[in-house]
Amino acid sequence: MPLAIEFSVLGSSSGGNCTAVRCGGSVILVDAGFTAKEIAGRLSGIGIGIDEVSGVLLTHDHIDHVRGAGVLSRRHGIPIHAARQTFCAAERALGCCEKSYFECGGEFEAWPFNVRTFPLPHDAASHCGFRLEAQKTSFGLATDIGYATPALIEGLRDCDSIVLESNYDFDMLENGPYPYFLKKRIAGEGGHLSNRECGEVLNEVVCKRTNRVVLAHLSQNNNTEPLARATVSSVAHRALCEFGFKIHAANPFEPTPVFRA
Repeated sequence: MPLAIEFSVLGSSSGGNCTAVRCGGSVILVDAGFTAKEIAGRLSGIGIGIDEVSGVLLTHDHIDHVRGAGVLSRRHGIPIHAARQTFCAAERALGCCEKSYFECGGEFEAWPFNVRTFPLPHDAASHCGFRLEAQKTSFGLATDIGYATPALIEGLRDCDSIVLESNYDFDMLENGPYPYFLKKRIAGEGGHLSNRECGEVLNEVVCKRTNRVVLAHLSQNNNTEPLARATVSSVAHRALCEFGFKIHAANPFEPTPVFRA
């Protein structure tokens, strides 16, 4: 029997990000942006014990992605996989932990996954997305993206399931209460991907094997789940009609259902 990849976005927003990916009895966390206690509780809510977690992959050093990683490592002996620059920038937040280094843009094994990393533009010391593969099944994740790049497109292309940032609606951001410098940062090359940009990326990467896309890192002030789904569906209409994949939206407060990639 082929190994099946299952996943749940435990929560995703500027307040915290964590995704659980399970295959062959092993669970990998992508980011650990909540407290260790909160992560354990959310895992329990979807039927996963913290003792099943065999590693944490860090996309970058910002606190909403690393908050609980150090405690998870110390308390449960879980190795943390990250770029050297990420460990250096997050040293205070992580504290003493079991470290495993990778080069952003390279590949490594985290059983039972082959993990492919690809660089992403963001205002962090180092930042990458992940493509996790087990046998012939693939799961891709990319958030905190300043703009779409060839590396992003190549990293997510032809995945069975995708978690992709859909951070803000342009009009809500433009007309909202944020100061100009923050609006510029969010919409800039080191910021985040808009709903429309997310849809444009999906037109480039999905294929007939893609069954599910989860929109992630939605802003609580400059976006809504219905608006994100509607805009992405409209922009990615061609791909939706051709391939018929499902679109879901993650939220900050509770895990998504456990999906099969």
